[in-house]
Amino acid sequence: MPPALLEIHNLFKSFGNNRVLDDVSLQFHTGEIHAVLGENGAGKSTLMNLIYGLLQPDNGAMQLEGRVFAPRSPRDAIRASLGMVHQHFMLVPTFTVLENFLLGNPRFRMTHAGLQSAEQEVQQLCARLHIELDTGRRVHELAVGQQQRVEIIKILLRAARLLILDEPTAVLAPQEVEELFALLRVLREQGHAIIFISHKLEEVKAISDRVTVLRAGKVTGEFETHAVTTAEIAHAITPNVSAPTSKRVASPTEQKVLLQAEALCARNSFGGLALDHVSFTLRSSEVLGVAGVDGNGQAELAEALMGLRKLESGKLRLEDWDCTAATTLARVQNGFAHIPADRREMGLFPGLTIYENAAIFAQREREFQTRGWLHMKRIKAWSQRLVQAFDVRTDDMALPVETLSGGNQQKLVVGRELMRQPKVLVAVNPTRGVDLAATQKIHELLLAEKARGAAILLISTELEEIYALADRIAVLFKGRMLGPFAASEPRERIGASMLGAKI
Repeated sequence: MPPALLEIHNLFKSFGNNRVLDDVSLQFHTGEIHAVLGENGAGKSTLMNLIYGLLQPDNGAMQLEGRVFAPRSPRDAIRASLGMVHQHFMLVPTFTVLENFLLGNPRFRMTHAGLQSAEQEVQQLCARLHIELDTGRRVHELAVGQQQRVEIIKILLRAARLLILDEPTAVLAPQEVEELFALLRVLREQGHAIIFISHKLEEVKAISDRVTVLRAGKVTGEFETHAVTTAEIAHAITPNVSAPTSKRVASPTEQKVLLQAEALCARNSFGGLALDHVSFTLRSSEVLGVAGVDGNGQAELAEALMGLRKLESGKLRLEDWDCTAATTLARVQNGFAHIPADRREMGLFPGLTIYENAAIFAQREREFQTRGWLHMKRIKAWSQRLVQAFDVRTDDMALPVETLSGGNQQKLVVGRELMRQPKVLVAVNPTRGVDLAATQKIHELLLAEKARGAAILLISTELEEIYALADRIAVLFKGRMLGPFAASEPRERIGASMLGAKI
């Protein structure tokens, strides 16, 4: 085994009375890809934040190449040759690729000679890693996979020897995943240590050398990847949940058209055409899966359907109602529901309590108010029913919603939307960043909603999720909708169409 680059000894970390890390010890080696797995709330993020200097441990120690390592900030970690690629990229969209490389890097000066030196070093690094990168393009013009390479090059330009990748495949097409894995293998061969955080067990098996599993803040499994099955890894993560399997069920023969979209056009935040004459029909008891790499119009489509983004042209009908110009409130009152892509930015109010977030819509109903005065006991009782019905795990409904794990936050958002029994549900990446147990629960809820008769537009970058749930599959590429295709369409062909290939 190669030598240990980073050693972690008996780390403890608590937030109030909640112990998040409990006597955690492990090692990360040079020339190795080490996967760290666990449920939401298992302690993965806290451990990475300790390594990267965003948090400090209550007890325990770390060593980097045999010397004491106690970063007090990300700057300390960067100076010690550590780098982190976050799930949400830390790039300035309106800057060029080269400008993003220069930003915050003291090695390069903003002079003509400095820019030439930086450009030369970037091209040499790209050649060594066997990738192509146009440093003159603005970041928002790049595909998501290219943006991720910019992030990786950015931290390598700071001489990072240990890279932390947080859910790196969550937004990539299958072909881009293979390109990322090829890059990671090159980095491994060149002696880098890589920490790979993911919920995708098949990908963990494909790319990692070793696996460490955290559960409730403790290390519950350490494996050589080649010697363990995905079922064994899943059992170590959550003993009562197996690896996910396809659960798609047949739709009834008679289905009513609930939503009709005709030639929808809308612009993105940069003024470009994000939706280019998008048309589709959505029926009752049907899941229409919309696949695509992030940034091809998915966010704009969901916002346009919910009245959050203005349409330039096109028509939208809910049954016999022309709702093209209707407000978001009117759409919600007439049967629309929305599971947003980012629960923190669009789905929750982090500073409000769990019951207040659960009752965001309930407070508009007549049974919960009299002449504008809210009946708090009724609202709290309703919120408690929601939490119990959708398995949101909490001991205190009066705590801020941000104290919930990511999976429980997501179940709260999903439950709140489904509690209203909508006609049309727009679900955007409903299981992104949640663990196996929460993913299984959310899939069960969506299938139950389909069985009830709802029409579901499932917009997801996870092809596995689309194939598990969808009756038909469409693809968004550069604002245009391709398909729909049958759910039996081979994954390779759908993946190719996500990158613009004709099938």
